[in-house]
Amino acid sequence: MPFLNKSLRVKLFGRFYEYCKLKEYHLDKINGVEDHIHLLISIKPSESISNVVRNLKTDSFYWLKENNFITDDFGGQDGYSAFTVSERYLENLKKYIQNQEKHHEIESFVDEVKKLTEK
Repeated sequence: MPFLNKSLRVKLFGRFYEYCKLKEYHLDKINGVEDHIHLLISIKPSESISNVVRNLKTDSFYWLKENNFITDDFGGQDGYSAFTVSERYLENLKKYIQNQEKHHEIESFVDEVKKLTEK
């Protein structure tokens, strides 16, 4: 259910930055649309991607709840997608994340995920 309006996204992105700083994750870029968010994060080799994602999702859920953006019956997406990226594609990825609103005017989230998983 798309509920991340522009105002809420700005606040939530700020929370992600705060949390990443606290956990010593390097959050390089973040952006999204009403129904999903993209994050470009560098983590320590000792961290697992699943733990990082679980921590981010748990923290954001409780932050949204504490700030009355959601209620107890809210159910977020169960899964996630994570991809590694080589240094030579970082700038392209940053531009892609930065231009999420424009990108999703053309391609839906579902189509995007299909295309990414096929690659």
